[in-house]
Amino acid sequence: MPLKHRDQLEFAALDIAEHKEFSITQLRHAPHTYARTISFYRENGYLLLRATEHQILPDPSVLPRWSDEVRNWPLSESKGKWMPYFEETETGVRQVMRTEKFMDYHEGLKALLCSEDLGGILAQLSGDEMLLFKDKINYKLPGGNGFAAHLDAPAYDHINGQVAQNHIEHVTANIAIHPASLANGCLEVVPGSHKMTVDLAEGGRISERWSAEHEWTPVPLDVGDILIFGSHLAHRSGPNRTETPRAMLYATYAGRSEGDNLRERYYKHRRTAFPPDHERVPGVDYEVGWKTYAFAAPFSRQGDLHAKAQRLIEARDAQFPSEYRYEPESPLPSNVSKLYQTSGFLSQRQVEIVSQDATSLAAAIRDRAYTAVEVTEAFCRSAALAQRTTNCLAWFAPREALERATWLDQEMERSGKPVGPLHGVPISVKDYLNVRGYAQSAGHILSGGYVPEDDAHIVAILRHAGAVFIVKTTQPQSIMHAETTNFYGVTCCPYNINLTAGGSSGGEGALIAARGSVLGITTDVGGSTRGPAANNGLWGFKPSSKRLPRGGGVGRTSVSRIAGSVGPAAHSLRDMDLFIRVILAAQPWKQDVTLTPLPWRDIDDRGWGAGFEGWSGRCGKLRIGVMWEDGVVRPVRPVRRALETMVRTLETHPGVELVDFVGESVAEIWRITSQLYYIDGGRKLREALGGEPMFPLTQWIVSHARHLSTEEVTDLVNRRNALRQQYFGRFSSLCLDVILCPASPTPALPFHSSKYWSYSSLFNFLDWPAAVFPTGIQVTLCDRDEGYTVRNEDERHLYQTSGLAKVAGRAADGGVKGSGESASLIRLTRHHCVQ
Repeated sequence: MPLKHRDQLEFAALDIAEHKEFSITQLRHAPHTYARTISFYRENGYLLLRATEHQILPDPSVLPRWSDEVRNWPLSESKGKWMPYFEETETGVRQVMRTEKFMDYHEGLKALLCSEDLGGILAQLSGDEMLLFKDKINYKLPGGNGFAAHLDAPAYDHINGQVAQNHIEHVTANIAIHPASLANGCLEVVPGSHKMTVDLAEGGRISERWSAEHEWTPVPLDVGDILIFGSHLAHRSGPNRTETPRAMLYATYAGRSEGDNLRERYYKHRRTAFPPDHERVPGVDYEVGWKTYAFAAPFSRQGDLHAKAQRLIEARDAQFPSEYRYEPESPLPSNVSKLYQTSGFLSQRQVEIVSQDATSLAAAIRDRAYTAVEVTEAFCRSAALAQRTTNCLAWFAPREALERATWLDQEMERSGKPVGPLHGVPISVKDYLNVRGYAQSAGHILSGGYVPEDDAHIVAILRHAGAVFIVKTTQPQSIMHAETTNFYGVTCCPYNINLTAGGSSGGEGALIAARGSVLGITTDVGGSTRGPAANNGLWGFKPSSKRLPRGGGVGRTSVSRIAGSVGPAAHSLRDMDLFIRVILAAQPWKQDVTLTPLPWRDIDDRGWGAGFEGWSGRCGKLRIGVMWEDGVVRPVRPVRRALETMVRTLETHPGVELVDFVGESVAEIWRITSQLYYIDGGRKLREALGGEPMFPLTQWIVSHARHLSTEEVTDLVNRRNALRQQYFGRFSSLCLDVILCPASPTPALPFHSSKYWSYSSLFNFLDWPAAVFPTGIQVTLCDRDEGYTVRNEDERHLYQTSGLAKVAGRAADGGVKGSGESASLIRLTRHHCVQ
């Protein structure tokens, strides 16, 4: 509908930069003020009209009622008419976020948006007769999400085929329905940005770098205030952290020169490419519409994401040919760790192959006892069996793996020697790390289906050494779980499929324990290598953060000041040594400046053998500090029993000296660690999820986060460094070589309950290398703590969920839980960043 010019402009302008208000009276008696107003708009890209001064809407108090009327229109009657959209809040609540194209169905709002008063102002500012082509109300109910920094222009360009940085300007009138403040997510702008070159990130949002380099000005509004701005003005808004709604009416206008039917064309395209949730057709891909219309707004993706998740699961499952599909004749037992031996799914020779560790397997292939092809075939079948029983795979690539193995056998025949120390050895890879040509999701639906063109640095080294890559393994949503749960489902422990495999490298832990892989690449920023090793009876090693290359991964969605590490999970100590030796022999520091240029130092074989005669400590004997507990959560009885057994064994060695080591400031260390995981308050994570509902453990870890100022981050990092120095001082003053402590206060837990990481995250905080090894201790019916009085809620939670204690005079929920051979494991950690 056309809007006519006004003969004279009579409204108030608030100069935000100078905080000067000009009343209508001043405008009437000071014509030069009009020129200043137009000049301010053209210079800054926006203009604020206060409701107390303009007369566009005589009674602004009607706006909240009108907004509620639109919001409460029945969904069942909206199809083909108005367009309601939804969002998911941080806590998972689904609520209406916006209604578009309502003007034709509400007379009061139509009269406001098409008024000559408003049209005259817009025409004066733009120099053209203005036509309304888009109308929306953003509700931002309590808990409603913010809008990422963006320009409006990219969402309109497709209609007239303009180029993002060089196209016709549109003008938006933002009319306040409720008061807006920073607390409930008012608009923030960058004055003058409409004349700048704004860096747009992939998808159309403004890049984080550009946002950080420019000053943002908040624009608080009262009911009836109008903020006018152009489509090239950089703007954003935060979430509504209050308990009351905060709605805003946005009307966007285009000049008549762009055509009389722009509104019709715009909504025809939008309704086809990006319809409201309830109008979407199952099976139709709306990804183009998402990229066009939802690059900054927090639209709900539940419907689309659910459909995409199903497609990703189907794509993974389609990689299993019929010969690799295992269907048990009876219900699975709770312990499936030996199913590779008993199911008949593998031949006896294949069982023999998968039962070895990587070191012996590499030697056997090198000696031509096995070919690379038959080893790969054996592990393809065993991995398929492990997937059927533990849900541990994110991708399965038997065809590519067998092609690789065939080439390796041909090279062996041609040259008479292996291509490298890992010739033909199957190595599994956590989904976080790129393997060229293998689809990955990194635990997020939105990123699922990405196929990298290049290997991660560490994968490239292993490939050059002759490794074969059969699978990518599961990791949790957000990667920051001590379990492994994502849209594929839960990954369970082979020793007890009712318990978690741990996380975030839970897919690796389950697969290797089930003999579906002989050696795996894991990552660790809070225990993600060591927890799954502990839960699944394996060896696992987290080097210090600058030891092994980490480049070439996706899915890490935290902006963190706690450094992660890449390391192996394996069946033996010598396999971990083989893994590290191969990586460091490639001198990765020559390609990655962040790595420490330090080769792997050999230990006399006697040190790995019958005793510790080959070892010597800094002060003579090998001096081990035993940390019985961390001062916050006492380990349950089977874990204490494993540590006691280890200590008694070490006491018999004359070359070893044991002393008690007390964990200090552990609660404070966890508080700092959990805040430093997400210094952006979890914003990057929520963007990566794109509306995917958070799993309980994602919600839990993000609940520790808030957006930190630069000063707050600096204070936390300084305190982190002081505590690191404190631990180093105590380690040195006791002349320690090693700390021995539990890997976790409990054995593997039931799903969705692993919330205490401090026995593992402590060493990420300190950035000390740490290894986990199995003890063989199993949980028994005698392992209940009777009548233990818990000291805090962390202890209560763990004692109750483990089922291994009577807490506060009553039996904890659940029965005795354990995970077979892996029920209780010990962590070995050394201070030094070298072997």
